[in-house]
Amino acid sequence: FIGNPYYRIEEDYLRIWRFFRFFALYGKKMDGEGFDACKKNAEKIYLISKERATAEVLKLVKTDPEKIKLTIGKMIEADILKEEEWNLNFKRLPQAPFLRLLVLTNVKENSLFNLSVPQKRLMKLYNSIKEKIENKEELYFFYYTTNLEDFESIIEVHKGFNNFFAFEESLPSIPF
Repeated sequence: FIGNPYYRIEEDYLRIWRFFRFFALYGKKMDGEGFDACKKNAEKIYLISKERATAEVLKLVKTDPEKIKLTIGKMIEADILKEEEWNLNFKRLPQAPFLRLLVLTNVKENSLFNLSVPQKRLMKLYNSIKEKIENKEELYFFYYTTNLEDFESIIEVHKGFNNFFAFEESLPSIPF
């Protein structure tokens, strides 16, 4: 922060998100005073419009996966995010920011974010099949009953989870 972080946050609560996003993108060591100011104002994050929070988190998840784990972990430590709503036990992350968000969140609908209609549809679809994808027959059914773009996205997201790699060899022959 430039100046007193407590005052800067009071001017615009979006600066809490930006503090952590900039740390994820550029930081080597977290500023203690800035972290404390964010922690003190943690409940204010819900005063930020969902559109602005969504834009910030989608920018944050574009960075290196290890930095994402560290940053979200720090946000949980500061009581800004709820630990039960986030998955930090992933093997890898897809390239697309929204698909990364699907891997990272454990909730069907996060109260912090405003998703587009296609994003909500994909999240709902993913949540409805993520347990079934462990079964080869269910995977084939899913492959033949959904459009290819959604299927590719779901498979890309699911590859981020630990339990996918043992199953990956049995995927149907997919033209992608």
